[in-house]
Amino acid sequence: MDLRLKDKTVLITGSSRGIGLASAKAFAAEGCRIVLSARSAGGLAKAEASLRAGGATVAARVADLTRPEQAAQLVEAAVTAFGGVDILVNNVGGGQGGPHIANSTDDDWRAVFELNLVQSLRMMRLALWHMSGRAGAAVINVASISGWSPQLAMAGKYGVAKAALIYATERWALEFVPHGIAVARGPTLRRVPLQWPSELRAARRRGAGERSLAATASGRPRRPPATPLM
Repeated sequence: MDLRLKDKTVLITGSSRGIGLASAKAFAAEGCRIVLSARSAGGLAKAEASLRAGGATVAARVADLTRPEQAAQLVEAAVTAFGGVDILVNNVGGGQGGPHIANSTDDDWRAVFELNLVQSLRMMRLALWHMSGRAGAAVINVASISGWSPQLAMAGKYGVAKAALIYATERWALEFVPHGIAVARGPTLRRVPLQWPSELRAARRRGAGERSLAATASGRPRRPPATPLM
């Protein structure tokens, strides 16, 4: 498939594995120049080697994007390597701390919002002036179905932060119009193993059926999918 992306520079955060690495491979297949980033030097080196083995033009930099100075250094590394940024994929995200309000702290919530929302804003701000006016410039913020549909599976903080990212992305899309940069959010369709919270697992062991479990999780009776969408 020719998406007319040849020689575009694509900066992908959290790209040593999973969705980020899969995105890098897809862009590389279109002839893009790829900038990889991750916190793990070992995983990043393997991802870079894998792409180079396939003939891709790649640069890579270890960075913890919750640290502003490292985020700035990543963007500058991309500009130094390839002269600018055409496409930014904000893929970094995740959760930490207790899954429920009762067993999570203020610091847990701050950390999850930093990881899923604030660092994406930071990367967009840093990359903006290196993307403005470039033909076909675009930002893709990887969100989650958890930001659309409340569920007891996984941590509430993660879903709330992703919901904020979904809203913010639509706002940022308006702000970036004068710069000629498209901004889109992408709830992912990657299936992951079902992770029932402990109280639902206990109910299941007591013999509760899927329908009653779903009612507990959502407040209305319905049959859940075999695996939730992340």
